[in-house]
Amino acid sequence: MTCLLPYVLTGSSTLGVGPDAVAIERQQQQFTAHALDTPGTGALALSRITAVVDAAARASRPDWDGYGARPANLDSVRYAGSFLTLLPANYATPEVGVDPDGDVSLEWYASPERLFSISVSPRGELHYAGRFGKSRVRGKEALATAASSRVLGPYIERVSPL
Repeated sequence: MTCLLPYVLTGSSTLGVGPDAVAIERQQQQFTAHALDTPGTGALALSRITAVVDAAARASRPDWDGYGARPANLDSVRYAGSFLTLLPANYATPEVGVDPDGDVSLEWYASPERLFSISVSPRGELHYAGRFGKSRVRGKEALATAASSRVLGPYIERVSPL
């Protein structure tokens, strides 16, 4: 776990090019550092990131599930950690796992009829699906700014009320 933690906190895996991409990457790193240093929320942010790192460590070898799964993708691990630091402190921490393709999965589960999950790709895409009684939702968002948590936050709230 400890060998992945610095990468999740500071590693760069941006696909952007140019000064704007560098500025966004730097801003994301500063936000993560601020979240970890903020009294009251720093410990929560660190525990969320640690959950991602622990899941990645359990899925660090090829065929970790006995069915040919790929190891956890380090870029997915980093993006998942970044996303979790963007969530407000009053949101429940999701169950964290690794999908057979190596993407990190985040799941908020209340019952078979109330759940929301996000699969974090190595490109920083958040593929999501949710079930809220008879209502269903699915889609894809880019983890480019804190806006992603504001877009997906209402779905998380429907499963894990504040």
